[in-house]
Amino acid sequence: MILLAHHDVKAACGWLREAEENNWLVSQLRKQIRLDQADKSTNLTIKSVNNASLYQHINSLYSFVKSCDVDEDMPILDKLEEDARSLIKVIGEKRSARTRELAVEG
Repeated sequence: MILLAHHDVKAACGWLREAEENNWLVSQLRKQIRLDQADKSTNLTIKSVNNASLYQHINSLYSFVKSCDVDEDMPILDKLEEDARSLIKVIGEKRSARTRELAVEG
């Protein structure tokens, strides 16, 4: 639990309390923590992210998705898929804008 909470004892105790109150299995607790961590990673700005931390956030999200149950977690998976499509679209738009800028400069 301490490792999942990034060595934050207070946070770990809070998660354990919430798990007890909600009667969560260990897998459900892990899933809730990973979901919370994924939510927090959306508050990052480009200035606060270096390559290592960006890949760490991507790996956390990847681990979370791998741990999901297809039936039980379908709404979460649907939302993540929608967000991934939006992200790919924005990346494409950024690249296209940059290509247009280079063409104008050239």
